[in-house]
Amino acid sequence: MALARPHGGNVLLEHGDGREYAAAITGSYAQALGDPIMAARAYERAWERNKSDEIMFSRMVQSYLIAGDLDNAIRVSRAVDAGFLTSEAKMVLAADALINGRNAEVNSLLAQINLPAVRALYARQLQAWALVMERKKDEAIAMAARPSGNRAVDKNANYSRALLYQYLGDEDGALTAFSTAYDAGARASIGVVAYARFLNTHRQKDKAIEILNEAGPQSDAPGWLLEVRNEIMAQSRAPRAARGNAGNFKSFVGQSLGAIALGISGESRLGSPLGEMAIASRFDGDLDILDMQSARILYAIGNEASAIAKLSQIPANSALGDVANTLRSNIVFEDDKPAGEAIALAAATARPNPANRYNLAALYIAQNKNIEGQRIFDDLIAQIGDKKAVDTGLEPSALYFGRANAYIGQEKIDEAIADFRKALTLDPENPHIMNSLGYTLADNNRNLDEALGYLNEATRLEPRSGYIVDSLGWVLFRLGRFPEALDKLEAAIALSPSSATVAEHLGDVYWRTNREVEARLEWQKAATAFEKADDKARVTAKVANGLPALPATANIVTN
Repeated sequence: MALARPHGGNVLLEHGDGREYAAAITGSYAQALGDPIMAARAYERAWERNKSDEIMFSRMVQSYLIAGDLDNAIRVSRAVDAGFLTSEAKMVLAADALINGRNAEVNSLLAQINLPAVRALYARQLQAWALVMERKKDEAIAMAARPSGNRAVDKNANYSRALLYQYLGDEDGALTAFSTAYDAGARASIGVVAYARFLNTHRQKDKAIEILNEAGPQSDAPGWLLEVRNEIMAQSRAPRAARGNAGNFKSFVGQSLGAIALGISGESRLGSPLGEMAIASRFDGDLDILDMQSARILYAIGNEASAIAKLSQIPANSALGDVANTLRSNIVFEDDKPAGEAIALAAATARPNPANRYNLAALYIAQNKNIEGQRIFDDLIAQIGDKKAVDTGLEPSALYFGRANAYIGQEKIDEAIADFRKALTLDPENPHIMNSLGYTLADNNRNLDEALGYLNEATRLEPRSGYIVDSLGWVLFRLGRFPEALDKLEAAIALSPSSATVAEHLGDVYWRTNREVEARLEWQKAATAFEKADDKARVTAKVANGLPALPATANIVTN
């Protein structure tokens, strides 16, 4: 789960499903994408005025694909003659043809296309499955085996090839392709789950459990892998191996294309994978990870409404239902705290598992309902204790960290410090826990040299975190090392320019270094940015009166 630190008594929590993968993909796509759906609609308006404009047509289809709007991409592609079709338009029409059983059309559409390497690989996978349906096994295998040249995508594409072998009944080929993908480090959840289930049906239950345990923390859907592991462990006898047939053809295709789409999603430099995910979902609507991953990207590009809609499509009782509700509640919470809390409460009431209760506790604390949040963490710690995340779905350090935040909100500093210390023993390399412990010690003038050690290390691990750099500046301020504190706090405000707490701290160090005009400007900024009345009152008093004079015995480092 996500970790953050208390700042001057306020609890700052990063919400989401709590996985580093989710945070990374959000950041990368937020940088890489703008508003593709608005662009697509603008291009379509331009194209409607001049339907011979090939550039507008191409940009329109590309933008609909970037946005993951497959229906509109197909609609506009059907509206033109075959000679006018771009490569992207041919790909969406080929997908539509395969979905609807018009297999012969697929290869005629994709025979002459010019797509970027990874998109070309995806299109070839469509061709391979069309060839399978035309009983051209050797041609299908050769088509699926051609790489893109991008290692991250190609290693996950081995899962796709394995599924094709499995459908064709080539068990040895499937096992080789599955193990090649996994041993190369491919961790797309769709592929890992398919591999584990393949192993389980071939009397390798222990191996299946082993890879699910190992891959879970590294995958895009740890909760799904945990549920599949538990499902396999509970089976007294493995189910029969899945055989290819007309009834499960679309499921195999959806998994095959989905593994590639997830591989693309891990590489933001390759562009949006929303179109590829939408195509895979059209074949197999039960692959909830595709909706989950699409929602993450849609949220990253500022399309909260579409992200919430995607998350709402994931059934509450599915393997990813709880993660979807967590993410949905947190997105809603940003603009409507009661509504976000209501989603989390409904989930925790209907399914009172640790993940749902953790999320509800986090939202309580974010609203200063600290006693309610603490009670949930008390129960979770009593229930889970120090059990490993692979067994519970929660990092034990996150439980103590969360309760420490609740204690901070109640000004129970001794209890908070004890829980931060416990969290750090459970996760000793976590810079956010170091930061929280160091800041809490510094803010309460306790063990300042110890706090400095934690914060130096946290800053080394996360040098671009404004909050962590601020904490280091704050402990230096508490130690009376004002020039060093000034250096760190000016860096912190550059990294986190909207933080009220950082602005207040910078104002304090400006005052102590005889820059009183600048101090008051920073305090005024902080007073405007703080939400709580007592924070505003405290900083407003500083604007009027400054800081009290230091005692004559103060140990101040001036150089």
